[in-house]
Amino acid sequence: MKPSLTRRQIASVLLIPAPVPLAAQPPNDLEQAQQDVAKNRDILAKYALPMAVEPAFQFKA
Repeated sequence: MKPSLTRRQIASVLLIPAPVPLAAQPPNDLEQAQQDVAKNRDILAKYALPMAVEPAFQFKA
Protein backbone atom coordinates (compact mmCIF):
# COMPACT_ATOMS: atom_id res chain seq x y z
CA MET A 1 0.00 0.00 0.00
CA LYS A 2 1.45 3.24 -1.12
CA PRO A 3 -0.01 6.34 0.54
CA SER A 4 -0.89 8.86 -2.11
CA LEU A 5 -0.89 12.57 -1.53
CA THR A 6 -2.70 15.02 -3.72
CA ARG A 7 -0.97 18.09 -5.08
CA ARG A 8 -2.97 20.24 -2.68
CA GLN A 9 -1.86 18.20 0.31
CA ILE A 10 1.77 18.39 -0.80
CA ALA A 11 1.47 22.15 -1.35
CA SER A 12 -0.12 22.66 2.06
CA VAL A 13 2.74 20.77 3.71
CA LEU A 14 5.39 22.72 1.81
CA LEU A 15 3.78 26.10 2.44
CA ILE A 16 3.61 25.71 6.21
CA PRO A 17 6.28 28.02 7.61
CA ALA A 18 8.94 26.50 9.79
CA PRO A 19 8.50 27.30 13.47
CA VAL A 20 10.39 30.41 14.47
CA PRO A 21 12.80 29.76 17.33
CA LEU A 22 11.85 31.63 20.47
CA ALA A 23 14.01 34.63 21.18
CA ALA A 24 15.55 35.12 24.57
CA GLN A 25 13.02 36.40 27.07
CA PRO A 26 13.10 40.19 27.23
CA PRO A 27 13.47 41.70 30.69
CA ASN A 28 10.20 41.89 32.52
CA ASP A 29 8.76 45.38 32.00
CA LEU A 30 6.94 45.30 35.33
CA GLU A 31 10.10 44.52 37.26
CA GLN A 32 12.00 47.23 35.39
CA ALA A 33 9.26 49.78 36.13
CA GLN A 34 9.24 48.83 39.82
CA GLN A 35 13.01 49.25 39.99
CA ASP A 36 12.74 52.66 38.31
CA VAL A 37 10.06 53.79 40.77
CA ALA A 38 12.12 52.59 43.73
CA LYS A 39 15.20 54.40 42.42
CA ASN A 40 13.25 57.64 41.91
CA ARG A 41 11.65 57.27 45.36
CA ASP A 42 15.09 56.97 46.95
CA ILE A 43 16.33 60.06 45.10
CA LEU A 44 13.28 62.10 46.16
CA ALA A 45 13.56 60.90 49.77
CA LYS A 46 16.79 62.89 50.08
CA TYR A 47 14.86 66.18 49.87
CA ALA A 48 12.72 67.32 52.78
CA LEU A 49 9.38 68.83 51.75
CA PRO A 50 6.88 70.22 54.25
CA MET A 51 3.41 68.67 54.21
CA ALA A 52 1.96 72.07 53.27
CA VAL A 53 3.51 71.83 49.81
CA GLU A 54 0.80 71.28 47.22
CA PRO A 55 1.20 69.84 43.76
CA ALA A 56 1.24 72.23 40.82
CA PHE A 57 -1.95 70.69 39.43
CA GLN A 58 -5.46 69.93 40.61
CA PHE A 59 -7.52 66.84 40.04
CA LYS A 60 -10.95 67.65 38.68
CA ALA A 61 -13.71 65.10 38.53
